[in-house]
Amino acid sequence: MVPAVQIASTIMGILSFVLAFAFYSMPHLGNTVMLIFIILQSAITLFTIVTLPVEIDASNRALVWLNSAGITWVGT
Repeated sequence: MVPAVQIASTIMGILSFVLAFAFYSMPHLGNTVMLIFIILQSAITLFTIVTLPVEIDASNRALVWLNSAGITWVGT
C-alpha cells in the first residue's frame, strides 16, 4: 500500500494544477479530474488511518525502551 500512496502523493501536486485549469478551459474534463483527485486523496487518507495505530504503538514502545535503557528520566 505504501507505493500506492507514494504515487498518489506525487500525482496530487500535478493534479491540483490540472484541476484548477480544467474547470475553466474544459468543463467536461474537470469532473473527471476532480473524481481522480478525490480517489487519490482517499487512498492517502485511508493509509494514514490504517497505519496510525502502528505509529502510536511504536511511540509507546520507544518510550518504554528509552526509560528501561536509562536514557530518559521520569520524575514523580
